Amino acid sequence: MIPRPAGSRGGFAILLSLIALLLLATATALLAAVLGMEQREVLRARGRIDLQALNDGAIAESLARLAANPHGQDVTAARQFANGGRVSTQLVRVGETRVRLITTARIGGRTLRTEVVLRESGERFIPLSWQRLPTESR
Repeated sequence: MIPRPAGSRGGFAILLSLIALLLLATATALLAAVLGMEQREVLRARGRIDLQALNDGAIAESLARLAANPHGQDVTAARQFANGGRVSTQLVRVGETRVRLITTARIGGRTLRTEVVLRESGERFIPLSWQRLPTESR
């Protein structure tokens, strides 16, 4: 066996390398966990945005239909979209000058229901109230 020179630091350098590698692995694992949480939050936000967009589109379409035929009868409509979303609208006349519009949008197991109450004024409809309705439990 060859004798080591006095003051050799070979074992110490390996120990420092292992500690640096451990710190690097820990930092990488923490970064991966944070990125995973961010990705889940982005996917949840996307679901909320898709649901709100479906609901807003259903309201806009119903209001356009109502503007085209202001003295029409009660209307119920349903549509299915390529992304798996479904919307249904129910337009009900309440009295002489009021219309109640209820929309239900569903996508990915989530549901959003909205009610808009409108007042007819000549050829225009003025919104009186807008609210989200509780969803039915399944």
